[in-house]
Amino acid sequence: MNILFGPPSNPADSREMLSLFFSESGKHIVCGGSTSIMTAEFLEKPLKTSLSYKNPDIPPISEIEGVDLTTEGIITLSKVLLYLNDFLSEKKLYSEWKSQDDSASLICQMISEENVVNFFVGKAENHAHDNLTGFDKKSVLVSKLCECLRLMGKQVNIQYF
Repeated sequence: MNILFGPPSNPADSREMLSLFFSESGKHIVCGGSTSIMTAEFLEKPLKTSLSYKNPDIPPISEIEGVDLTTEGIITLSKVLLYLNDFLSEKKLYSEWKSQDDSASLICQMISEENVVNFFVGKAENHAHDNLTGFDKKSVLVSKLCECLRLMGKQVNIQYF
């Protein structure tokens, strides 16, 4: 399974980042608005956005042909982290994400079926997140996700761009 999260710090590296991402076998998940636009342009496919919330706490799913799941970034992956932390401890939220079809639940369902998770993380700063309270910065969030996945017995690979 492959997760692309954020554009590279150098925009000239986006083609290489996306080429490596799509060269990996398995499911492909794209997280983040700018990342979704970059991916749609790379694939030369339209980005189909939605305003239909399946869960009021999690932004809607978008679509790009050739991508298994296209989601918002920080909020969605923060919810994934919450679900995974709970799974490693109390498992109170397991039935919630196992039966739902919002983006965070779908990512958790996909993770539960995979042994290897590859992260492709862009280091570009998103100043829209500067005043976002209650959420970790992208690098901290990715570190925490990787830690949870390793505790779940997953092999985790990460590349920064």
